[in-house]
Amino acid sequence: MPSIVTIRCAQCGFDNPSGHLYCAKCQAKLNLEQISAKSFLNLREHGDLLRQILQFILLAMIVGLALAVWPVQIEAMKISGAEFAKARTKLNHLQQGVAARPVEFSEKEVNMLLNHLLQENRRRPDFTAESVSIYASQVIINPTSLTIHLNYQVGPWTLGPVTIGPFWLTYKINGRPETRPDGLCFVALNGAIGHLPLPLLGGNIGATRLKQLFRPYKNARLFLSRLEVTEMQKGRIAVYVAK
Repeated sequence: MPSIVTIRCAQCGFDNPSGHLYCAKCQAKLNLEQISAKSFLNLREHGDLLRQILQFILLAMIVGLALAVWPVQIEAMKISGAEFAKARTKLNHLQQGVAARPVEFSEKEVNMLLNHLLQENRRRPDFTAESVSIYASQVIINPTSLTIHLNYQVGPWTLGPVTIGPFWLTYKINGRPETRPDGLCFVALNGAIGHLPLPLLGGNIGATRLKQLFRPYKNARLFLSRLEVTEMQKGRIAVYVAK
């Protein structure tokens, strides 16, 4: 690879690569202070090229991050009044302690009840949107774990005359329900923002997001802590209330 900086020989005019003390063509001693203008031009051209490459890399990183955190689409459900009434009746039987055996909920019923809770929360007279506000959710039931998608809004923030946001994001949490001495809890294993996996902090962030769902409802939190999961299948979960 040719040297960028050259030293022009005062005797024959040959451009010598930097590092030479004598001209490679006529062997005359070179004046190291006489660096050709062409050398500076080459340096500037290479500097411009390097700056363009760095700008391209930075732009590619920004676009890649934006695509990684782009919201995951939550599937819309078609719900009939009869379906919701059936799910609500099952829940009431559990809450009232009249269910003689474990009650099984389908994945769709779990999602109906959870999103109804979200809507009730937003209709409260004292409701105020926080910097992170959950608007919708989707639960996927697997034999050994639950996958929960949360659709939430971040912002807006007002900085003087400038308003930033709001931004829409989705958070995915993988975990499992576990019965502990203090009741049922959800153990978050990992999470992701949009399509960007967060293997280390994702579970902790996800658990915090989930608590937002039930923060306004003390009775709901107490009821959930008394539940015990008896069986999980693909798309179905069976629970009963511990006495």
